[in-house]
Amino acid sequence: MGGLFVGRDIALTVPIDYNKYDLPILNEEVLRQHIITFAGDVGLRKRLGANARREWAEHYTAERMARETFEVYKELAAQF
Repeated sequence: MGGLFVGRDIALTVPIDYNKYDLPILNEEVLRQHIITFAGDVGLRKRLGANARREWAEHYTAERMARETFEVYKELAAQF
């Protein structure tokens, strides 16, 4: 199963399944293990935090968000 953060080393991922109503179901055991691991490993917390900050700074700048939002508006306006 893929995930939003797979391969980026910025988060501990928890598999999500879906019930018959398409509602998300977290794997509680994996979540529990990750919480225990995260709470007990200061190095892991620092590394994931630093990586997440770097990811945010590189990919989620105000300029980029404004540019991409403007592009969406242009595409929508072109449809009318």
